[in-house]
This record gives sequence, C-alpha cells and structure tokens, in this order.
Amino acid sequence: MSKNSKDQSAKLKLVEAAKKEFFEKGYEKASLRSICNNADLTTGALYFFFKDKKDIFNYILSPLLDEINTLITAHYRSEQTSFSDVSVILPTDNSEDIKTAVEVLRTMYKHRQECLLFLNTPDVSSIFINNIIKYTESHYSSIFEILAGTNQFDHYIIHWISHMQIDAFIHLFLHEENEDKAIAKVPDMVNFMIGGTYKVLEKIKNDSNS
Repeated sequence: MSKNSKDQSAKLKLVEAAKKEFFEKGYEKASLRSICNNADLTTGALYFFFKDKKDIFNYILSPLLDEINTLITAHYRSEQTSFSDVSVILPTDNSEDIKTAVEVLRTMYKHRQECLLFLNTPDVSSIFINNIIKYTESHYSSIFEILAGTNQFDHYIIHWISHMQIDAFIHLFLHEENEDKAIAKVPDMVNFMIGGTYKVLEKIKNDSNS
C-alpha cells in the first residue's frame, strides 16, 4: 500500500471514529483521545490531518453545509437574473422555489445525523445560520428595491422574513422524522411564505407611488 493510500485509510478511520464519538456524545463531551483509540491510531496521527476537535467536526459537517450553501446560492442567483422587470409584482409560478426548498430539505434528511448534530451545537450552527440569514436578507433587499422601485422601506421586515424562512426549514426538520411527510408540507409552506412576502412588497410599491 502506498503512503498516500495509508494516509487516506488513516484519515477515513479517524473520520468514522469521530462521527461515532460526536453522534453518541455531542461536540462538547466528545474526546480526541477516544476518537484516536477507536480508530486505533495515535493523537499524533490525528494532528497530522486536523488542527483540533473543531477542525475534524467541521470536516464532518462540510458535505451537508456545502450542499445547502450551493443550493441556496444557485437559487438566489437565478432569482436575481429573473427579477428584472419592475412591473412584475406577484409571481405566477412558485415551482422553482418549491423545487429548491425540497432539495434543501432532502439534503438535510440525507445527512440527518450530521444535521441534528449541527443544530444541537449552537457555537457552530449559529454562525452558519446567521450567515445564511444575512445572505437571504441582502438578496431580498435587492429584489425589493428592483420590484418596488425604491429602497425607502423598513428593512427590518426583510430581516424578519429571512429569519422566518430559515426557521421554517429547521422547525419542519426537527418535528417531522419522516422525510416524505416533511416534503409533502413544502408546497403549502412555500406558497404561504411567498404570498406574504409579496403582499409586503406590493404595499411598499403602492406606498412609494402614492
């Protein structure tokens, strides 16, 4: 076996042992010593691949977070391109929003253990979630300015809408263990959130024209 193959094998053992340790004990109670013992490797081997416990923890979560970030970014970029006509206020088709919402939720269920671990580790999850909320807030602020034709509106409502959308995914994931049942609820949730958002937008545009 080549050195590279040995290194990859050792890293895989460490990651699998770390997953087991984190899933069973949570981040705070997880022990690097236990991880190394369960992987039948030394702590020196772990520090060859990872800086510390947080580093290996983030490595385990990265597939989940990268996939979610990619889905949201792609969707927002698509919306920025499509919302160029200031005469358009109410959308005629929410299918793309529903499709993206389903993809995000399916990603959360695909990585269910990692997602539960993530949500139960506030020091990590709060940073990622707050960044997504800020990105969502920035996205909707620019969309509102385009469609309403003004930036003179209460930006707090955009902040609240952004929070509400992210919180909806988390609440559904945590309260519905069955993926298919959760997916079935998505269209109504999306239509409700978009309908309310565009009512706010419609009022902003009417106020700016009065």
